Amino acid sequence: MSDLSEKPEPQFERPNFDQEGERLVLAAAEAIRNLVADRRSLRETVAAQERELIRLRASNTELWRHVALIHGNYRRLATEFFTQLQRMDSAVGAAIPAEFRTGSTQELVNPLTNKPSKDPT
Repeated sequence: MSDLSEKPEPQFERPNFDQEGERLVLAAAEAIRNLVADRRSLRETVAAQERELIRLRASNTELWRHVALIHGNYRRLATEFFTQLQRMDSAVGAAIPAEFRTGSTQELVNPLTNKPSKDPT
């Protein structure tokens, strides 16, 4: 029996929980650092996109202001052109001798309003 007591007890390899725990804690800390860096990067991206959106909205407003000016200008030009056509029509109609007139009383139609126009003369 003394032989049994003298035998060394079998050693089981136990993992070193301290090293494994430390490794897990360091990995978790690195993951948190990465998340914080990603969050910071995303916030910077959002801020840049918000600045770009503000700039684009200002450009859009300016663009629509120019479109409105162009619209007013082309309507004014079309009205002036139509007025000149009416004057030419009246002048040519008045210059035609009576015996050559066809008797047509067709009125010019304003293309902006689709209504017969009043003779400017």
